[in-house]
Amino acid sequence: MDRGTLSVALVLSLWIAGCGGGGDEPLCTPGASVACVGTGGCSGGQVCNAEGTGFGPCSCGPGLDGGPSDGGTSDGGTSDGGTSDSGADDSGTSDSGADDAAVGPCDLVEQTGCGAAQRCTWVEDGLGGGAAACRADGTVAHLGACVGPDAEGVDDCVAGHACIGGLCQEICSTNEGCGADFQCNRFVGFVNDDTTGICVPRCDPVSQTRLHDDAPACGSPEPGAPTLGCYGALGGPYTCRSLSPGAATQTYGSAPIGPPGGGAFASGCATGFTPLGATNGFFCHPFCTPVASSMGNDAQRQGAAPHTCSARGATASTVECRFISFLAANPSLAAPGVGVCVDTAVQTYDHDANPQTSELPWPSCSTLTSPNLVGWGCAPYAP
Repeated sequence: MDRGTLSVALVLSLWIAGCGGGGDEPLCTPGASVACVGTGGCSGGQVCNAEGTGFGPCSCGPGLDGGPSDGGTSDGGTSDGGTSDSGADDSGTSDSGADDAAVGPCDLVEQTGCGAAQRCTWVEDGLGGGAAACRADGTVAHLGACVGPDAEGVDDCVAGHACIGGLCQEICSTNEGCGADFQCNRFVGFVNDDTTGICVPRCDPVSQTRLHDDAPACGSPEPGAPTLGCYGALGGPYTCRSLSPGAATQTYGSAPIGPPGGGAFASGCATGFTPLGATNGFFCHPFCTPVASSMGNDAQRQGAAPHTCSARGATASTVECRFISFLAANPSLAAPGVGVCVDTAVQTYDHDANPQTSELPWPSCSTLTSPNLVGWGCAPYAP
């Protein structure tokens, strides 16, 4: 199985947008309408303009609370401004209570702007966009299995959450983050700004456990048949996300699932595997637990049990578990306990920058001594 030269400058195509990305998306979908509160607290609607740069004025329409019969001259005159109209009937509970306060602009992160028993939620428009609006509170709690959106573009999560990857996950501000065991990520199609995201659980890509509660298989309902995996760019951070469709069978040496234009999704391999780029494409490689290895100290160059290369199907004697820092864009940020399995017999490198000479196979850690160990991933990166 010749997988060619492994590229150190790896590019993984992700559906997930990182924090702060996607700033060029329109603020709203042209022609889309959302509920709003108009003059006098009326229940109305406003429509996104043709450029998608904002919504028009709030209009309640004839016969509604803000229409001519209530908001026109007669309401501002003596008879309507007197005692009888300014009493409980017009300004009391019926007009300013939960029903009128339950519509209009609301804050997804702070959960303000909605009435009792309601939530501020993202309502999809079916065109890849949507808007924040008040709806009845959902029933599925934090990290519970959810269904959504329904025909009206709404999921069934409780307030402050959104259904992402089949789980109700907390809505967050990318400026504030989510704490040590979570990461605030932006998602394509969810909120059209740069500061609103979803708190996704961080995880260990080697063991595939979720960090905040040690749930196996990233909290998949059936760990033996995982639907969630721990993925990320080389070196991390790693978060729990849904497998790309068809990825469950893409193990060692298989081509990962990727976009039509080429490349690979970070979640395009089976759980416990990651895509690595080579001269002839991308291939799935196992994660492993690396152990420092060198000449005369190479007994565990395939990694530490139970997460060795052979345990995940990479059984050739020439396969070694290398610290992933040597492939990461920023080695100083790479997790020291994460390794990736590579076959030194088939991976080659340009040793002299001369295209006229043949490339050489990667050296085995068993043949190396310091200071070459870190550069080949045989030892952890030390800043």
